[in-house]
Amino acid sequence: MVSFDVERLLNPVKYILEGNPNLKLNQLCLKKLFMFATAETHFSFNGVFYDQTDGVATGSPLAPVLANLFMGHHEKIWLENYQGPEVIFYHRYVDDTFCLFNNEHDALLFFDYINSQHRNIKFTMEKEENHQLPFLDVLVDNGQSEFPVTSVFRKKTYTGLLSNFFSFTPSSYKLAHL
Repeated sequence: MVSFDVERLLNPVKYILEGNPNLKLNQLCLKKLFMFATAETHFSFNGVFYDQTDGVATGSPLAPVLANLFMGHHEKIWLENYQGPEVIFYHRYVDDTFCLFNNEHDALLFFDYINSQHRNIKFTMEKEENHQLPFLDVLVDNGQSEFPVTSVFRKKTYTGLLSNFFSFTPSSYKLAHL
């Protein structure tokens, strides 16, 4: 078991235009709109203002949609063209991918392959330890039974602290309606 995570993604302008031939925007207009909505944003840190110069701003409502479109287009091509050992199981959620291989060597070959496919997409890889692999917020345990057992996974930094419902926090956060 391994998981792959994309370090960063760029805007999928070309893919959107190719997949939507009736779109009434040319490439330049669509690119300007995406740049305005994603990369040309600003943020403040320690009282200093910065410009977002690359990729999609963290927390942007567009980020998951754009990442999903971009990755969906590219992964289809990559999986069709892969000539290495069999990928037994492949499943992606936005930019996180869970895979099963026959052995670690096969996983490393696939990791090298996907990292060579696009100059702007680089993956990290996490390998199972003691038959366990955290994926998103789930711990997959493949060592005790015929079928994998799952449980809630908490990172070491998890404190269990929650926001007080009566704190000065937007109601949509408190009700999980982001």
